[in-house]
Amino acid sequence: MKLVIAGDFVESVKARLPDGPYRDSFDLERGVGSVGAKTLVVDGKVHVVFPAFLFLDSVAARKHLPPEDAEQILASDQARGNMARRTSIHEAQHVAMEQAGEDNQDFSAAGWARQNFLNAAHQVISEYRAELGVPRERREEYETDFPLASLRHLPAVLQRYVATYQGHRNADRLAYEVVQETLHLWKALAYVAAARRVVGSDIGAPFPDDIVESDLWRLMAADHWDDLERLLSDIPSGGVRVDSSDLARWTDELANALDAWLTDFGFVWEDLADGRSRFWMEPADFIF
Repeated sequence: MKLVIAGDFVESVKARLPDGPYRDSFDLERGVGSVGAKTLVVDGKVHVVFPAFLFLDSVAARKHLPPEDAEQILASDQARGNMARRTSIHEAQHVAMEQAGEDNQDFSAAGWARQNFLNAAHQVISEYRAELGVPRERREEYETDFPLASLRHLPAVLQRYVATYQGHRNADRLAYEVVQETLHLWKALAYVAAARRVVGSDIGAPFPDDIVESDLWRLMAADHWDDLERLLSDIPSGGVRVDSSDLARWTDELANALDAWLTDFGFVWEDLADGRSRFWMEPADFIF
């Protein structure tokens, strides 16, 4: 395993990714959140890339930076330290899964649309398992809160794809981008499901009234949250080894659920008998 402390985090990750749409679109934004570190395989070796700001030296900052810049670094010492420790635990789960071959599922036998839903499900499961490995003492209270901000963000993003739909020249690329944007929400919800499990919440335990009475919850999550939490509840943390057949079954079931969820949003991507895929949209009212 190689630990990389990157001054330019995004470019360091992109330099390690294969060519393709994921590399082209990689950035720090994850819906309303951001990426904290990245575990990936390069030439058969696991690389874990961290942004350098987590490890800034306060003593060196005092000596070499202007006072106002040094003060900012000093003031963030504890927060950066806590984030580095928490992120390290999370990424260690990814390393364990990579080294056990559990992050290398092959979906190439499926059609193109199905491959993308399987890959999305795989990523959600991987993030969920990594988060399960983060103990309660490394967590913040807000982590069990339902992320309404993620729900607010997604419709505005999807509007852009609706606006370009008629004139878009590459339907597969458009469909891929819609799935990737929605994947940010699904991952955020997987983080919440993991946090609830770590702190001992019952599966299906209700969220506060201000969440379940909101239009965003009713229109975007109410019909699917329970299924997501239930499906994930059978899956262990990244530190526990799993049978490949179980992992394939969980991934298949979750891919079905994510496909149905996106369809409810008004976006349909399906494979055709001739090997091509078809994508169309009849966006739900909440997107406008």
